[in-house]
Amino acid sequence: MVEVSEAFLQQFVNGLRESAAAQQAAAASIEQVARAMETMTVEMRNHNDEITRVKESNRVGREDAVGLVNAHITAELTAREGWWRKLVVLAASALVVANILGVEVGRIIAALLGIK
Repeated sequence: MVEVSEAFLQQFVNGLRESAAAQQAAAASIEQVARAMETMTVEMRNHNDEITRVKESNRVGREDAVGLVNAHITAELTAREGWWRKLVVLAASALVVANILGVEVGRIIAALLGIK
């Protein structure tokens, strides 16, 4: 049988203790990294949610702006159409009145256009 000195056994036990301590330190480091990654994941998720909210807000803002522009264009076209209709009614009324009074159509058109 092989005899082992007490000094050797003490060194062996010390080595095991150091190894266990190193493994515990490694486990603690891994746990810290895991917590940091979890925190980072939550922060990234919050950031992504904020980006999504901003994109939605921008989309709604764009839709509102397009709606306002369309309303403005529609109002402008409606006003122009009304102006043209009034002009046509005025010209037609002038023609009717002139015909009733016996004025020639050529003279009426010249008067409407400002031609002498």
